[in-house]
Amino acid sequence: FFFNDTATTEIYTEQIVGSVRCVQETELNKGVVPTELRGKYPQGLQVGLEDRRQEEYVPPPPPKYVAFSGQGQSFGGPAPANYAFGQEVDINSIQKPSVNTSKPTTNIQIRLHNGKTLRLQLNYDTKVEEILTYVWSCDPNVENFELVTGFPPKPIKDFNLTVEQADLIESSIIQKVTH
Repeated sequence: FFFNDTATTEIYTEQIVGSVRCVQETELNKGVVPTELRGKYPQGLQVGLEDRRQEEYVPPPPPKYVAFSGQGQSFGGPAPANYAFGQEVDINSIQKPSVNTSKPTTNIQIRLHNGKTLRLQLNYDTKVEEILTYVWSCDPNVENFELVTGFPPKPIKDFNLTVEQADLIESSIIQKVTH
């Protein structure tokens, strides 16, 4: 059953089926729109009816895939009001904390708020304050942030501790922008 060249499989209600059965031999065979449908569609309606009861229904193929063309949103939301969009800093030009290779060393990964990853090799006795200073140097556009580590993530509060005392050996640190 078709309305305006569109298959009505989705709107195949008992009322329409009943209407079709009642007028099948009369109005539709004469090429006239059934009375019940004329009231619903005063602008006009093309109705066609073919007897295909002997055929097995094959649904139309689904529409072809259409790629998403919208816009995405960051999970973190918009940048905080205190974020100053400034010049990019060449991270490779920033001096890393000095390392004495004759002492025990560890590797620490730092994930900045913008997704960049920094890797530092530090001595166990390096102060956490040096990590903080290095992060500030690599991302001077952010004024308010905290460094978090562990799971669940906990803020690093005491920057006077050494890497070993702060339990940061072979750890990962995340820069979290605060408001």
